[in-house]
Amino acid sequence: MTNLITVFEHQTIQQSDFVIQTDFHWLLAQIEVGQLPCFRIGYAGQVVVKVNHYLAVIRLPSGTVLEVLPKISKDAVGNQSQTRQWVLQMLEDIYGLTAQPLDMLSTGQTKSNFLNNEQSTTWLQPLIKIWCGLLRQLPTLLPRHYQQAMQNNPQAQGKLLIKEQINHNAHRPHYRYTSQQQLDLHPLWGQFFLTALQKLNALGMSDINLPSDVMPAVETIVLSKAILPAQQWQASYQQLKQLLLASKAQRDTYSWQQLDMAIELAWLILQMKKNLNTHPVLGTDFVPAVMIDMQQAFERWVSIKLADSVKGRVQTQKSFTWLQSEGDKAYHRALKPDVLIYPQDMTLPTAAQPLVVADVKYKAITQLKQISSADLYQLYTYQQFLQAEQAWLIYPISEGVTQPVSLQTLPLGNLKKTEETDSCKQSTQPKIRLIPFDVMTGKILFKNN
Repeated sequence: MTNLITVFEHQTIQQSDFVIQTDFHWLLAQIEVGQLPCFRIGYAGQVVVKVNHYLAVIRLPSGTVLEVLPKISKDAVGNQSQTRQWVLQMLEDIYGLTAQPLDMLSTGQTKSNFLNNEQSTTWLQPLIKIWCGLLRQLPTLLPRHYQQAMQNNPQAQGKLLIKEQINHNAHRPHYRYTSQQQLDLHPLWGQFFLTALQKLNALGMSDINLPSDVMPAVETIVLSKAILPAQQWQASYQQLKQLLLASKAQRDTYSWQQLDMAIELAWLILQMKKNLNTHPVLGTDFVPAVMIDMQQAFERWVSIKLADSVKGRVQTQKSFTWLQSEGDKAYHRALKPDVLIYPQDMTLPTAAQPLVVADVKYKAITQLKQISSADLYQLYTYQQFLQAEQAWLIYPISEGVTQPVSLQTLPLGNLKKTEETDSCKQSTQPKIRLIPFDVMTGKILFKNN
C-alpha cells in the first residue's frame, strides 16, 4: 500500500516529518527551481517548507505520496475524510461529473467507509477513475469529419472514377483512379491525451494503475505518437476547446459534455510542471504532481453554484476599462469583478446594469474584524463604478461567520440620526453584504438577506 502524508494549507513541514530524509531534500530542490508553487521555503530555527493555497498530490522519490488539503476551519486537520468529501464535491461541480458520480460521493458506498478501507486514497484517485472511463469512449466521442480523398495506384480502394481513369490510366490499366471518404481527425486530439497519459504515469501511484483497455482506446485516435512539448500544452488545450466548440451544433449534448470533461481533466493532469533538474524523477523528466490553485477553484465553484441558485443572468470575469489617461490613451486600468448578476428579463431598461456585483475570496474568516479593508475598498469601487444594487463579498463559511451579514456605509458629515437622514441613508447608500458559502453542502447562504 502506498505511504501517504497529508498536510494542510498554512502548515509548516520540516525534515523530521519525513521518514526518508532525501524526500525532504528533493522537495526543497523542486521548490527552489519553481516547480512546486504549492510550497514556499521558510526558516524557523531551521529550513522548513510552508504550504500555500493549493490542492495537490505529489509523488516523492521514495514512492510516498504527499497530499495537500485545504484548511478553512479549525477542525479540518482532524476531519481529513470530511475535507476530501467536500473537495470531491467541488471537483464534481467544476468538471461536470454529475452524470458519473465519484466513488466517494456515490450512494452505493458511504463516504466514511470508502476512506477507512483505502487508507492511501487521495482526492485524485476517483477523479482519475472517471477520466479513464472517458478515455475508453474517445473513439465515439470525438467530432468526426469526413472528406473525399482520391488516389491512383494498383492497390486503390473505393469508388472508381471513370473519367479520371480514362484520362490518367489509358497507358497503365492496372492502376485504378478511385475516391473514398476518409476520416479527417485533427492529430492534436491523440497527442493531447497521449501526453496527459504519460504525465499520469509519472505519478507512479499503485492506486492509479490504468486499466488495460485505456491505452488501446487512445491509440485508435493517435495519428502522431509525438508527445507535445510543455510549452505547447496550454495552446493545445485552448485549440481543442475551440475545435470542440465549433462542433457543438453537430453533436448531441451528452457526448459534447463528456468530451469537454475529458479535455478539462487531461488539462488538469498536464498542469504538472516540467522537471528542470538534471536527474530524472522516477525514470521520467516530469515532476510527478498535480496542483490546483484553491483560490481559482473556489471562485469557479462559487460561480457555478450562483448560476444554479439565483434568478438572473450570471456572468464571470467580465472586464471594464476604469481609468484612462487623457494625455496617453494607451494607459488604462481595468476592473474585473469575479461575478456579475444581471436581470433575467433582457427587455428591461436596466437589463444592462448588474443587480449584484460579487467578489469571491478564499479566506477563513472567524470574525468580522478579519475582513480585509482592501477587499471592501475593492468591492465598493466595483459597486460604485457599475452602479449595482448590491455588492457581495463571498467567503467560505466558518465557525464565526455562519449567516449573511449586511454592512452599512455611513454618510459624510453630520451623523446625528433622524428619521429623515435614516430614510435617505437607506435609499441611497449601497448595500454591501458578507455572504458565507457552505463548502460541506455547496450552498450559498444568501436567502435570508
